[in-house]
Amino acid sequence: MKHSMKNTNRVILCGNISTDVETSGPFLKFNVAVNEYAGGQKTASFFPVEVYGASLNDDVRNTLTKGHCVYIEGYYKTNEYTDKNGQKQYRDVITAESIHTKTKGNFATAVICGVLLADPRVRTTSNGKNVTEFRVGAAHNRFSKKTNSWTNNPAYITVYAWEPLGDFLAKNFKKNSGIYVVGDLVMNQYTAKDGTKRTAYRVKANTATFMNDADDQNAQNPTAAPDQAAQPAAPSANYGGISAEDFEAVDDFEDLPF
Repeated sequence: MKHSMKNTNRVILCGNISTDVETSGPFLKFNVAVNEYAGGQKTASFFPVEVYGASLNDDVRNTLTKGHCVYIEGYYKTNEYTDKNGQKQYRDVITAESIHTKTKGNFATAVICGVLLADPRVRTTSNGKNVTEFRVGAAHNRFSKKTNSWTNNPAYITVYAWEPLGDFLAKNFKKNSGIYVVGDLVMNQYTAKDGTKRTAYRVKANTATFMNDADDQNAQNPTAAPDQAAQPAAPSANYGGISAEDFEAVDDFEDLPF
């Protein structure tokens, strides 16, 4: 079996519903606004959420209105669709598994256990700081009693980390490495190469570690002197029976702003 319950992702959101709640088949769909404060500036990120309507009791359903604060636990999912030009596109959404409506707060956190889909890349910003980016495949597997089988809900999650954490990740992780990341879910709006306006969701890593003990022991110590650093990590074990090849290639990994 290729599935592994360790290969997963978890998202926790707390913020205010910023759109009217729409019904789409069995799902209710809406956006949640999460305010962020940095450098004395207030910004807002808007996260698309879907929830299976039948899983909600009447009290919760009736309070899902624009402006109401909600606490959501769920997972990050990448939906595939075909646009009007026949091109395959991807849309990210947070699927809620539980919703609490008697709450207050503003935060968006993510826990990711998955595999790197390509080697990390390092960019240097205009102020000279290094930032490391990589994409993680983190399927959220669910067991269906109806079919008596596992359903794979793939997610393609872009992660970035500032130095020194980012430098450590760039030196010790590569395609197919298993990784455990805890960070903040953030929204970025940018202009794509084709001139269109787009919105992307990424995880800003606060901590990250190996999912394989051998990799952890072989890791290069980011604070060690060059002659004391360990040798590069050996190839990772096939974490959870899932590799990068189990996730379809997504080629929209553009240079997003920081």
